[in-house]
Amino acid sequence: MPIESLISDLISALKDNTEALESHTALLKGGIAKKKPASEPDADDDAPKKAPKKVAKEQKVVKKPAKKAALTLDDVKAAFGKYLAVEDKEELANRKSNVGEILASFKVKQVRDLVDDQFEEALELLTEYADQAEAADDDDGDDGDDESLI
Repeated sequence: MPIESLISDLISALKDNTEALESHTALLKGGIAKKKPASEPDADDDAPKKAPKKVAKEQKVVKKPAKKAALTLDDVKAAFGKYLAVEDKEELANRKSNVGEILASFKVKQVRDLVDDQFEEALELLTEYADQAEAADDDDGDDGDDESLI
């Protein structure tokens, strides 16, 4: 009867997994630092009080670097300027067209007309265009007609 024992082991594992998932969900909803672990012994009252405070301080430290500095108009202008800083006239015309599409999506004519809450999205779109251009350059370089290799 090994199959019955395997099934009972599986049922036990599923119950343990469900309990762990429920406690994890409760921690996420209530905040990890707010709730003490249920399996912690109550023999020493001072130690449990200090441990959650340390966790809270560590969480605050982790959250501080996660905050991004606010983008300024100068940052956005610099990014667009860097994207447009190419010498090849054909490539420059292509990039100007891309910038025009980005600005048209915001219904503005120039980068300086963008509003603060549009900066991040505009930079994301610019990055997408730049990545597409790099991917196209990588594909073009593999055609075997590179004169520098001859």
